[in-house]
Amino acid sequence: MSIQDSAFLLSFGKHSSITDVSSTPALTHLLPEKHGFSGADYGRLQPAPFNPTNKRFPAKRGVVDVTKAIALEQILRGLQGNNGGAIASLTTSEVGGILDVVFGTAAVDPAGAATTATSAGSDGGTATLVVAERLRCPVGSVVMFQAPSGTYHVRQVRVGGSGAGALTVDRNWTGTVADGTTIVRAARWVDDPAVHEHVHAYFRGEWQGGDALDPARVFRGCMSRATLDFATGQFAKLMTSWQCTDIADVAPADTAFSEPAAGHALVVANNNFWLGTMGVKYADNIKVEIGGSVSPLRATSGPHGVQGYKVMKGGEAPRTRLTVTCLLGPGAGEISEAELNTLQGHDLAAGQEFVPLDVAFQVGGVAQAFGYNVIPAAVSVAADDSVVVDGRKHVALTLEATDPVNAGVTGGSSLYPYEFHLG
Repeated sequence: MSIQDSAFLLSFGKHSSITDVSSTPALTHLLPEKHGFSGADYGRLQPAPFNPTNKRFPAKRGVVDVTKAIALEQILRGLQGNNGGAIASLTTSEVGGILDVVFGTAAVDPAGAATTATSAGSDGGTATLVVAERLRCPVGSVVMFQAPSGTYHVRQVRVGGSGAGALTVDRNWTGTVADGTTIVRAARWVDDPAVHEHVHAYFRGEWQGGDALDPARVFRGCMSRATLDFATGQFAKLMTSWQCTDIADVAPADTAFSEPAAGHALVVANNNFWLGTMGVKYADNIKVEIGGSVSPLRATSGPHGVQGYKVMKGGEAPRTRLTVTCLLGPGAGEISEAELNTLQGHDLAAGQEFVPLDVAFQVGGVAQAFGYNVIPAAVSVAADDSVVVDGRKHVALTLEATDPVNAGVTGGSSLYPYEFHLG
């Protein structure tokens, strides 16, 4: 099956539970940028019996190499029809189910009726946003509001409540809140270090209008980690790499293409990157690597020696990290020498902890097309100031997500080391 042929259809679904790696779920067609769901590699078992004439015999087919990584690249699109009311990310975004599998927990979707912003009492200087019903915006949720009308701001709620009243959000803003305008909310995926058993994914590839001569190929019990790639001036992308429990050929079942529901593509332009109390910085080459490592459960009961996967997040497993390149210099939006010293740890005594930074990055900025990345307690683990781009000095930062409770972040008990919000 050629992945270059536009008539090739790729479908996705989630298995029913963390122990299910074989049943066929409800499927939705995808619109991938690139993918490698095609053939399978089989092991070859070479017999080598002692023979007086040194005869050699043909190899026997072994099991499928199910741990071979299969790449999938998708554009991040917002939630179709997101107008501030209750919305289900699984059915309004092409990537919703993929993110459920990668993060290990289903999205926290906006619930209940929409609420509105109130200008009286709202104050951008103190990050205070007054709304008609605070229960619609719980701590940890991300909201988009207008201040003034037609200018959109995306923020995370850090202090909430119930009834009409004030929310405290994670960043201040400039401009007067547009009274009575609808608050648009986002679906929320969280990187929970305690969750290592994830629901698995199921993929099927087949030809549009195919028949019995062109069987479909299914990929059962699949698991992946992910990279969110925010290249400046490009579409934001979700990059995954899947390992499978079983690969098999079946009869074609869904050969008429149906475009998946999704909002508008997120474009990385005219967005803000906040580096803790250092403020908004000029940033480029932003990527988030979701932590953990995929560990196969090897068992003779598995069709190819594997019975699903766990995502290991402790010990030597990779941690969630954000990499970014920032300008060095004394000007606004640049990393100053004093800030570089802080990031590199020059002002710390041996044995002192690095000070966590409350980091956020917004991408997109309209309903059905915005995202918000939050690392409430990011620690600088590398700050290379030798990078030169277009004749200007930059610093390449690697920030690791740590526990927001331990860091004393406001609302920390309701926050996670890394969160991705899509609206």
